[in-house]
Amino acid sequence: MKFKKIMAAAMSAALAIGTLAGCSPSNGKNDSTDKITIKVGGWPSEEGNKEAYTRMESIKKKFEEKYSDIKVEEDEWGFDLNTFLPKAASGQLPDVYITSITEMKRIIRSGYASNVSKYMKKYKYTDYLRDDILKLISDDKGEIYALPKFAYSMGLLINLKLFREAGLVKEDGTPQIPETWEQVAQYAQTVKQKTGKAGFSMATMNNVGGWHFMNIAWAYGVTKEFAKQENGSWTADFATPEGTAALQFVKDLKWKYDAVGENALLDFDEMYKMFATGRTAMMVADPPMNALIEQYGMKNSDIAAVSMPAGPAGRFNQIGGELYVMKNGLSDEVIDACFKWLQFNGTTPELTDDVKENIDSQYKMENEKGYVVGIRKYSMWKSDNIPPVQKYEDEVRTKYTNINPKMFTDYENFDKVTPIAEPPVSCQQLYSLLDGCIQNVWTDKNADPEKLMKDAANNYQVNYLDKEKN
Repeated sequence: MKFKKIMAAAMSAALAIGTLAGCSPSNGKNDSTDKITIKVGGWPSEEGNKEAYTRMESIKKKFEEKYSDIKVEEDEWGFDLNTFLPKAASGQLPDVYITSITEMKRIIRSGYASNVSKYMKKYKYTDYLRDDILKLISDDKGEIYALPKFAYSMGLLINLKLFREAGLVKEDGTPQIPETWEQVAQYAQTVKQKTGKAGFSMATMNNVGGWHFMNIAWAYGVTKEFAKQENGSWTADFATPEGTAALQFVKDLKWKYDAVGENALLDFDEMYKMFATGRTAMMVADPPMNALIEQYGMKNSDIAAVSMPAGPAGRFNQIGGELYVMKNGLSDEVIDACFKWLQFNGTTPELTDDVKENIDSQYKMENEKGYVVGIRKYSMWKSDNIPPVQKYEDEVRTKYTNINPKMFTDYENFDKVTPIAEPPVSCQQLYSLLDGCIQNVWTDKNADPEKLMKDAANNYQVNYLDKEKN
């Protein structure tokens, strides 16, 4: 069912049982203490991640000591479309919650976010954020409804241990960089022949395969949205010669190059585990992927990252990230309190002593745990107007660097690649359909990429895009 139809149903249900919460501004005042109370979503659970929970509790304590008129209420709820809709319609969302960039336009249209334009100016976001990032968090009139949490940029991760065994490193220990997808296939074949391990892996389940496949498809010439928009309607646009060629390449990885593993039903966690434990040499990911170290014991000295390879149409990679959203119906003082909380945590561009302390403690902890520290992350900020918080973070990152920076230099050359945001329409559903295409070409040597792409495009059109018009 379409997002806004579910929204309407949830709204009707809420109205049927009483006045919809959030229709009038909430001042967030706690009657017993006369403090402004803000409910913060995405709070780590003590059982699930005790270390993260303890750290957040410490930050909360310091924040409430500094801002004695504000009380932080914890909420472990994390964004999920199925639970979001009834929570939003009944006014039960946290005051500040986290969502992905792909969901923001829908949330704005559905009215479940507060307009935060004046606070973005007050806290100087609009002075520093890149124009393309601002566009992602604004409506058609330029009003802003979210603020960035972080951004990522996809790259190609390389297991250096397997590359060394396969003879694919240079004299200085850096990897031979596959500049094209064809070279990825050739290097992956070499790894398989020399080590017996998979040279390249892609997840094929839970929407991850489709998510990563985008980077290959764009390189082969598929339109960036995978659909065309005209007069308010969307038409699927990937059952093309370019889309077929991209899927044929994925098929060739299995049957022509014999470069992938035997398991064609691979989920996200298993792909990580394969890479971390030396069972695959390359995978698409958003560096630095510290879960490889924390969960599976990989050494940071065995990790390298390079730019996304080029295809016939050029070199493209996916960018994405998460946003902070203030729920609809909040008063000005509650929104301002939420911004103070986020600033205290180092989210805003301004640099304070509290932010310095948080940045220092974060990088110190990552260094002590042996995470990848030293890689330059994809930036949300203008390159010609870098905010104070980013300048300070760059200094601290350099101080705690524990890697050979040469292993990530190629990835950090972000100008080498054309970035593209995730598709704006029924994104997760599209990924799921593409998952099926990858599974088919890796389980059936006679699978027809052209037919698979046509079937997926038709499914996408009939079950999702056509309903976007209503």
